[in-house]
This record gives sequence, C-alpha cells and structure tokens, in this order.
Amino acid sequence: MKLAILLSTYNGMNYLEEQVDSIIAQTYTDWKLYIRDDASTDATVALIKRLADTDPRIINISSSGNLGAKESFMWMLRNVEADYYMFCDHDDVWLPKKVELTLKRMQEAEAEHSGSPVIACTNLKLVDAKLNVFAESYWKFRHYPMSVFNDKYYHLFYNNMPGCTMMLNREAKAVCFPYSEKIVMHDAWFAIAVLWNKGFVVAEPEPLMLYRQHEHNVVGAKKTRSLMKQLGMISELMAKTHEQHLSTVSLTHMSFTRFVIMKAYYLLREHLSNFFGK
Repeated sequence: MKLAILLSTYNGMNYLEEQVDSIIAQTYTDWKLYIRDDASTDATVALIKRLADTDPRIINISSSGNLGAKESFMWMLRNVEADYYMFCDHDDVWLPKKVELTLKRMQEAEAEHSGSPVIACTNLKLVDAKLNVFAESYWKFRHYPMSVFNDKYYHLFYNNMPGCTMMLNREAKAVCFPYSEKIVMHDAWFAIAVLWNKGFVVAEPEPLMLYRQHEHNVVGAKKTRSLMKQLGMISELMAKTHEQHLSTVSLTHMSFTRFVIMKAYYLLREHLSNFFGK
C-alpha cells in the first residue's frame, strides 16, 4: 500500500521545517512526502533539498514555474502514483495521529463502500502565527453541522473541508480528472467531484492538526461574510456564481437559473445557521 503526502511550497522557509518535522513524528510511518516548490523567491528550495537528504521518504519534485496553489496540487495529484493521497500546506503542524486516524476512517469507509470514491477528512484547530490556539474546532468556528459533509449541493457553493484535512483514495483521484480551469481551489473541486460521482465523505471529529493563520495565507479560515455584505456586493457574487456554475456544469447538468436558485437557498440557510449558532 502506498500513501503519498503532497506538499506545495511557496516562500515557506519560515515554517516548512516545523511542518515536515510534524510529519516525521507521525505514529503511522509508512508514507512518502512529495514536495513541489512553486517558484519560491526565498531559500525554500535549498531547505527542501536539505530535508530530502535527511529522510528517504521525502522526495523533492523538480517542476519549474509558478502554477499557484490550485494547479500545483492538481499537478502533483496527476503525476504521483499512490493508493491514498493527503495534502499538506507548508505552514501548518500535524498532530501525531493525523495520518493514522485519517487512514483508519478511510479504510472503514472503503470496507462499507467498496470500489467507491471516498474522501476522509478531519477537524482541525485554528492557531495564530506562533501556534497559539484561538479556536479548538474549525467546524464549530464555521458553524458546520455534520449533515453537510455528504450534501452534494452544499459543496457546489461552500467548502467545509480544507485540503490539508483530506485523504483521497484512488477512486476519488480518478473522478477529479479532467477538471475545468474555472474551479476555484483544488479542495473544493475534490469534494464536488467525489460527491457528484456517487462517492462518500467520512469525517473524523477530532482536531488532528494546527491550521496556522497569518498574513501570508493563500486561503486560510475566514468567517463567512454577513448576508447583507454579500448582497451589497451583488456583482461580485454573480460573477463568482457564474464561475461556480461553469466549473461544475459538466457534472450537475444544471441550468444557470436553477443553479442561482439553489445558491440563494444555501446562502440563506448558511447565514441563518451562522446567526442562530452564535
């Protein structure tokens, strides 16, 4: 069995070694860590080479050019062969049982849904740049109920699974290709592709990593904008909705009008949930 951890870096020398150390310290040790640098301008590449020299499980992928986070992860997923795939940011810290417990969830799901695309995901803790915890549960911070994880319509509009919490099996990888260049981020696309291809998401409620929030995050954990703020940005909202529709229509075969109605329903539901969850 092959388990690949895919790590994309960009100017990550301040945090990368701490993240890699946390992977080396995992209770489950039969993994390979593939690191692709996305044209960093600091000393990240030299650090990656040094880390790869210290552990044969760490593989430095040579790939030129700045692709951006989405395309960098999609490139690695396409080109690395494994049975299971995990995804890693360069600035977080994994808690010791992250790989072990995520794999356990995955294999339990595969036993129940043999041959199906599966995503196993976990909860996480939100921390500041110095790893001080300010939210013990990402799901509670964002008011995510467990019921949304397998709601294929919900995931057209919202993503409650950061890529760094995910594990994909081979079947999940297969349904993620081809993909539209319009997809917003790789992790949101994984959830959509799996759920719209009769796959499943299984969730481990224990927080198994420290999700670092700082000024250089590509995405990070943001509170959902208030409903009134979003309605005040109607042109931006419609442009985003148009892109979401274009990137998923090959799976959903949904008209734009129906897509907008569905989004309005989920938008209202999300903000009512946030309001009453406070």
